[in-house]
Amino acid sequence: TAPCDLILKRYWASVPESMLTLFLSISGGLSWTEALEPLRTVSSVAFSCFIIYIFISIFAILNVVTGVFCNNAIESSKADKDIAIMKQIEWHKGQLRALKGVFNEIDNDRSNKVSIHELEVALSEEKLSSFMESMDISTSDVWTLFLILDAWRVHRNQWLEWVDHFEEVVQLASRTSH
Repeated sequence: TAPCDLILKRYWASVPESMLTLFLSISGGLSWTEALEPLRTVSSVAFSCFIIYIFISIFAILNVVTGVFCNNAIESSKADKDIAIMKQIEWHKGQLRALKGVFNEIDNDRSNKVSIHELEVALSEEKLSSFMESMDISTSDVWTLFLILDAWRVHRNQWLEWVDHFEEVVQLASRTSH
């Protein structure tokens, strides 16, 4: 029992020494079985309390810490999704502003109306065609849209008004997705 007494004094001699032993036992600085052995010979209550301490510390407290970490990761993921949605909405707003600028550019006579002739001239220029393609809008789609709006008699194709309505639809859709 002499080696046991030395180990007992080494780890459990005083309250501060015991606290250090408890801390080192759960933090990996000391094998908890090494600190446990001398307690077995001294008291079964001390032995049982130490086992319960290790169990609670490792399994309960560390699980709470892990749960908090996982919860933060989930919230961060949700925040990332919200940021992506906001970026997408801002991108759409930028596209609509650019589209308004295109319609203003097409409307040479500043009548807020785009005629077939003005559209033909604008689409024949490579600058506008390239810009529309960069927005994933093909020139044939522009023609189709123009003809549909013309068939619906959208006030002789008041494009800017149509873009405003389109922007309202996009904003409404983004509000309902939340």
